[in-house]
Amino acid sequence: MTEASEWTSVVGAVTSCIRLICPAQYMVDFIAQPIGGANASLYILARGPNANRGKQMTASRRVVRLKEDAAGESHFDDYEITLEVSDFAPPAPSLLVSSVGDASGYVVVRLPVGWVGERHPSPHRQILFCLSGELKVTASDGEIRMVKTGSAWLMADTRGKGHETEVVSDEPCDAAIILLND
Repeated sequence: MTEASEWTSVVGAVTSCIRLICPAQYMVDFIAQPIGGANASLYILARGPNANRGKQMTASRRVVRLKEDAAGESHFDDYEITLEVSDFAPPAPSLLVSSVGDASGYVVVRLPVGWVGERHPSPHRQILFCLSGELKVTASDGEIRMVKTGSAWLMADTRGKGHETEVVSDEPCDAAIILLND
């Protein structure tokens, strides 16, 4: 097999693999550049979304929500925040963005290892983005959810029996909390 045909095989195999993991809306370019015989490089350039394909790229982000019912009991559910392609920060390439939500401010908090917040309702309707560590949250109905690094938790239980929160990781829990307008 010649070096050129070896490169053709490599590019074909990589193309097949990329098609399995890249959405069809994204264009993937391959630049195969043999350098000095056996030493060679394969560059994969992904860009997109490809407007010529006529498809709108969407995704969603799961958020754990805690809210109270009419009797004041707190319950968990999940909901999805829809993300759509947008020119959010021109001239940077388009990216997936949610709709704009109203907020009044934000805080960054650090909850130390072993911290326990006794049962309380949320002081504001707010969303927490866990930056490090892990929380165990217990709704007043007894259901437990874990809030881990990279996850989001919408606290909408501003009245009623509330919830308990505990840092269960071996590191502090750092989080950004955005105070939401009603």
